[in-house]
Amino acid sequence: MEEKDFNEWMESISYTEWIEWAKNASESRSGRKNILPEIVDYLAEHPDEFNEPVQLIEGRPNIIAPTVSPRTWVGVSEFFIDHCLENMFGKRYDSIASIPKDEIVHLIAGIIGTDAAEKFADYIWRAKH
Repeated sequence: MEEKDFNEWMESISYTEWIEWAKNASESRSGRKNILPEIVDYLAEHPDEFNEPVQLIEGRPNIIAPTVSPRTWVGVSEFFIDHCLENMFGKRYDSIASIPKDEIVHLIAGIIGTDAAEKFADYIWRAKH
């Protein structure tokens, strides 16, 4: 699927369709699912965190605030794979659960917002312990 088509699909995809797609094997990441299982599990327990309306940053009328959406969860998964699990740019971790909680928040808050990043990090740490 071309990137333009993928982005349009992400704009209209339902929660159920996205979860099904997320669990499938990735065409571009050998041996991995489309979305990391930790994210799929989190969204299965917190479907309200799947998609929120777009909001602008207060005082900055042309800048969209980071928020959760099907596309931003793809971004979070890809970020963790590239930057943390496959060691493309820095430290390598064995799993998302091995990343310090405050680092999880720091790494993804710019993608999904601080509130969602903190909720996700809390979930990962509760599941770990």
